[in-house]
Amino acid sequence: MKTLFLTFISLISLLNLQAQELAMANLTSNLDSFIGNRNLTKSNSTYFFAVNNFELPKVVKELQADARNYNIKEAKVYESSEPAVYNVKLKKGKHTLNLTYNNNGQILNSKEVYKNIALPVNLRVKLSKKFPDWIFSKTKLTISFNHNNETQLIYNITLQKNNDIKELTINDKGELI
Repeated sequence: MKTLFLTFISLISLLNLQAQELAMANLTSNLDSFIGNRNLTKSNSTYFFAVNNFELPKVVKELQADARNYNIKEAKVYESSEPAVYNVKLKKGKHTLNLTYNNNGQILNSKEVYKNIALPVNLRVKLSKKFPDWIFSKTKLTISFNHNNETQLIYNITLQKNNDIKELTINDKGELI
């Protein structure tokens, strides 16, 4: 019993020490009424150049600009005295951005989900040729960014023709996945 108790205390102490080494905070913000500065900040230029290489609707570019310029240092949970990561969830309408910022305000990774947005022209043309007479009834774009890896764009598209429905998953080049 004594050994079990000492093991338990040791485990708690170890977990506490690791938690102090790298703290994590979770925040959620609704951007429906947010109009922020959408200029490029140096700390998130990696994110900007990774996601800016794609043909995306204006609403996506605006939300990504809001994410780039989100100032984690103004959050109530921000602590400058120790290294930390901050999980931030930004929402606007049907769109959600889950981002991880470091202590310097740099975006380390993101998973962005945009629902019912317009497809880029090249994808619409490609799919319209491949599926003539089908209507685009739903779209979902998922963007995955990691500062160490290549950015991925995945489109989930629902096509409809009379009572028939097709579900497609494609990448940003229009290739079926």
